[in-house]
Amino acid sequence: MAEYKHFQRQIIGKKFKKNTVFDVSIAIPDVPGPYALCISHDSYNDAEEKAMLMLAEENKAPYAVCIGVYAGYLKTANGTERFMRCDDYDLFNREYGDFLVYELIPSLSEEFNLDIVPSPDYHYISGGSSGGMSAMTVSWFHNEYFRRAFLSSPSFMSMGRGNEFPNYIRKCETKPIRLYVEYSENEPDEYYGSIYLASIEGIKALEYAGYDIQTDYFPGENHCSRNFGHFDDAYKRLEFIWKDYKDKPITAPRNSARIDVVVDINSKWEKTDVK
Repeated sequence: MAEYKHFQRQIIGKKFKKNTVFDVSIAIPDVPGPYALCISHDSYNDAEEKAMLMLAEENKAPYAVCIGVYAGYLKTANGTERFMRCDDYDLFNREYGDFLVYELIPSLSEEFNLDIVPSPDYHYISGGSSGGMSAMTVSWFHNEYFRRAFLSSPSFMSMGRGNEFPNYIRKCETKPIRLYVEYSENEPDEYYGSIYLASIEGIKALEYAGYDIQTDYFPGENHCSRNFGHFDDAYKRLEFIWKDYKDKPITAPRNSARIDVVVDINSKWEKTDVK
């Protein structure tokens, strides 16, 4: 069986997430590329690495470079550190995704001479809680790059306008993203809302809009209970995420009935000279 070589790096935002410091773990399989790409939030997901390796050996998934990105921090003038997780993960905007696509991934690709398949069908992103919402946000704003995602107890909450996200999912055309979403019975219930209810609302919005989605619910368990350290669960969700990856590109199965009135599911975006 193939093995991974592991490295640690720090990437500092330049144009996007300027001056924010991100600790990064990267694992590269010791087989020839080209490789798929797997990004995880908050830390390196060892269970996903092992599951991807087994699936690749079974010819059910491609060999992948796995990258764990820890939430960033800013160093102030007096040397203290300001944790930027909310600013990175919870804001419903494209800047963190811009940082990943235009700075972090190119920097690591150049340093390690990574041969990553350019197709968005070979790019996967995952995370739990705010990292779960961020995985969806990055896939949403950078659908030209990411088309496979796993959300564990996603916090579609009012911390950074994430509570608006399910509404946009329902009202916009369906994007080509395959998703696996998990949540548990004992989710946090805080001043910014209930993650239990937010997870359900997000799932219902995705189902309403016609996304390619599979879900799982864990009675009696806690927040993000299966995100890290559960090989069998990682294997199960990744087997779904990567099914038919050689033969069938990720597509949007359908739009919602309301969107179908104005947008044909087979229509394409076109560049215009209108600004």
